[in-house]
Amino acid sequence: MGIENCKYLQALELSFNKLSGAIPSNISTRLPYVIVLDLSRNNFSSEIPTNIANCVYLNSLKLDHNRLTGQIPQQLGQLTRIKTFTVANNFLSGLVPNFAIASVSKESYVNNSGLCGGPLEPCKELGRKLDETFKSGFIVGYAVSVVSIVTIFMSYCVPWEQMKKRKMMTLKKNNKRKEAHKVTKLLPLNLQWKNYKQISTLERWVTRMTFADFNKATKFNSDNIIGLGKMRTADKATLPNGLFLAVKRLYDSQ
Repeated sequence: MGIENCKYLQALELSFNKLSGAIPSNISTRLPYVIVLDLSRNNFSSEIPTNIANCVYLNSLKLDHNRLTGQIPQQLGQLTRIKTFTVANNFLSGLVPNFAIASVSKESYVNNSGLCGGPLEPCKELGRKLDETFKSGFIVGYAVSVVSIVTIFMSYCVPWEQMKKRKMMTLKKNNKRKEAHKVTKLLPLNLQWKNYKQISTLERWVTRMTFADFNKATKFNSDNIIGLGKMRTADKATLPNGLFLAVKRLYDSQ
């Protein structure tokens, strides 16, 4: 096409001329200011040159009724001034461009058996890839969510539960001490002194006592607690002969 010197040409209409060959790959260099480019109803072959996307002033691009093959350059979707676009009746295939401004109908792509996407049927290969991507993303997202939930639970809930259990154990132990202290306070002073006196007299000749004897003598009743310490209690044990004995018992280990 001998149009090298027509750099300021704004409209080029060559339809119905039986032109053949490939569309020049440097067409944007030859026609940088072209607004209307009509090459329809000829015998142009080969692929649509990607360079056409650099004709930024294009309002109308007609390439229908030729013998063009390959895919439509996706870069054509970046033409911000395009209003008319048609490539009907060619041998094109693949995904059609996504035009940001123009609304291209199905008629602009008819009789190209391999085209898909846009106003046409969805691309099968693309749909399969999207489906696989979605499934992969869902699986990864689900796995990440589960790991995150488990991590949060182990970081916050488990230590909190352990701390709660320790608090309950401490509270229970304190309640036992308070209960024993209350029982001791309820004993009359003369009874406390009498018990201490009787117990002290036994210290010289009661030397051994089995756990069964201790259990029978005290019954582990809080009413028999006569003294409290930081680590033990003093229990009043009633012997079979009616005498009393003070037995020191360590707190239960928690």
